Amino acid sequence: MWTGRRSRSVRSAAEKKARHAAIANYAAEMAGSEFDIDVELEAAWIECLNAISDRVSTSLPGLAG
Repeated sequence: MWTGRRSRSVRSAAEKKARHAAIANYAAEMAGSEFDIDVELEAAWIECLNAISDRVSTSLPGLAG
């Protein structure tokens, strides 16, 4: 029966740990390669997220934390 809500995928703690380990292993393998994080791009993205956060907290003062 359709309830109008989407069901959430429930992941076990073991699945979460396995995913985290896989991501960490991939990141370690890619460190220093051409696929490593672009520091300037990451800094720009963080700046963008901070600007968005500032606008949200300014427009919705009750949600500022």
